[in-house]
Amino acid sequence: MHKIAEFLNKNRIWICFIWMGVCVLCVLFLLVQLSPYLKVDDLSGGGIAVQKLDTAEVTVNGSTQQMTLPTNLSDLAPGTEVEVSFTFRNQRADSYMEVRTAFAPMTVEINGKQVFSCGEREDRPSFMKDPGTIVHFVPLQTLGNVRVTLHYTSPASRNSLSISALRVANQSGLFRDMMMRMGVELAGSFVMLLFGILLTIVSFMVVQLDRS
Repeated sequence: MHKIAEFLNKNRIWICFIWMGVCVLCVLFLLVQLSPYLKVDDLSGGGIAVQKLDTAEVTVNGSTQQMTLPTNLSDLAPGTEVEVSFTFRNQRADSYMEVRTAFAPMTVEINGKQVFSCGEREDRPSFMKDPGTIVHFVPLQTLGNVRVTLHYTSPASRNSLSISALRVANQSGLFRDMMMRMGVELAGSFVMLLFGILLTIVSFMVVQLDRS
């Protein structure tokens, strides 16, 4: 331990430079990746304002009621079919909708036609009773009045089902909105990533010192 401490003390300047270089590169890479999504109302591909649909018809066991989303349905038997329907008007040809599910298989229908499914048994490892959290951007490809129906199957490992509001915009707008909503979690993950890189570098130095 004394040799390790001595080695780190002698090379602390280089370690700081390496750490700062990694941080700068990661930040630059992140900014380059995000820059196209930070423009607003730019027809060349910038993000547009997100339309949040937080009212839907929810059908459980044949009973339908109007609900405000997000909501959590409790006391559901495993495998219960839950249907969530949104009706709105789409005015853009490049519109996408953000659909998400947590621990529940889901299929998406637009005007009665299935366009997307996720979380089915064949889509996940056999040891997982339920799928994880899934977020996906689904293209609308339909102008005018649209009826979107989400078909959920309640989880096997719990008796509740979370239903989120539907968000509609172009891909840049949805991505920017997600960054604004989940920026804290992203920043925390980014810090942990950098910390892991630093530990990897230090571990490599310690191994080389031990060999010498």
